Amino acid sequence: ARGDQLPTTAVDRNLVLLRSGATIAGLGWNLRTALLQPMGLTNSIVRVGPTWIARGLREFYGSPAHMARKVEEAQAKSEFLRNRMRTMNREINDVVNRLDKGKSDLQLAIESSFFILIQKTQALVDYPTWYGAFEKAMADPALRNEDGTIDEARAVAMADQAVIAAQSGGQIKDLAQIQRGGPLLKLFTNFYSYFAATLQLAVERTGQTNFKRPHEVLRLAGDYLLLMVVPVIGSVLINALMKGAPDDDEEWVEQIIEEQIGFLMGFFPLTREMTSAVQAATGFGGQFGYSGPAGLRFFSDLYRLGAQVGQGEFDMAAFKAANNTAGVLFHYPAGQVNRTVEGTAALIEGRTDNPLAVIAGPPPRK
Repeated sequence: ARGDQLPTTAVDRNLVLLRSGATIAGLGWNLRTALLQPMGLTNSIVRVGPTWIARGLREFYGSPAHMARKVEEAQAKSEFLRNRMRTMNREINDVVNRLDKGKSDLQLAIESSFFILIQKTQALVDYPTWYGAFEKAMADPALRNEDGTIDEARAVAMADQAVIAAQSGGQIKDLAQIQRGGPLLKLFTNFYSYFAATLQLAVERTGQTNFKRPHEVLRLAGDYLLLMVVPVIGSVLINALMKGAPDDDEEWVEQIIEEQIGFLMGFFPLTREMTSAVQAATGFGGQFGYSGPAGLRFFSDLYRLGAQVGQGEFDMAAFKAANNTAGVLFHYPAGQVNRTVEGTAALIEGRTDNPLAVIAGPPPRK
């Protein structure tokens, strides 16, 4: 109720700036992350039910004019949806909703564009989820008043909560307890909201399952598949779409296993710091190289920059190290800048003929 814990010391304030810089550098103008957002529909299916999500999809999708009208209708009922783009996860909420002093309208407009791709593609999931949950609540006999009318306000609240439970939310009331700590603890839970929501759904569905009934066990297995496997396969397919497909079936399998390990390790803030070690130990992934929590990527980037300067040669690795360091420090989308520069260089040098390389980056080196 009292809101987030604000930084009270100079160290805390600097940690907040570094974490915000890491968010902008990593997520800003990031097309791959934007394309991943619709994969969250699997969470909505588990939370609301496949029948109701199908109704929500049918209700929301149509012509652009129809979808715009459905957005207006939903927002007229739900204050939560009116604020959703600014509060969709903790990292975007922290960056977008901070007080900005002394910035021009142009600066604010540029900064507001950093997450627009993610916000728009996330809406493609949020609104069908909301409409499906709303229709499900409206059909619930428990919401009928004594005079036969339906408690629409409660149906709206239940639809709001379904979106939060399935897709996560950025306000403090929506966060897992471990995400509500001070600036230092938050460094270890950067980009954790989706995994927290997915883990919670898995725990809830497990607790609701009677393991003495085979049909409930099979339903739980289907939920696990939707929550933990389908998004991984979708991620690999998106990578293939943007950067080119693997050369053979074995490489497909290796990429899926590598992504699957990372996805499962990401469920817990401490185990996800061990992801590269587990991938290296199992042979699925590159060499182990821990660079600290995502919120403190500035220091690992600064270390790489120092190493590149020591080599005395300004190559692509030196450019990336300098760009990453500056992106966190000065709050601009360094990750996308890297992908664009590397992809353009790959096109010029003939290492790829994929025009998407300018956006997605170069193909992985064999």
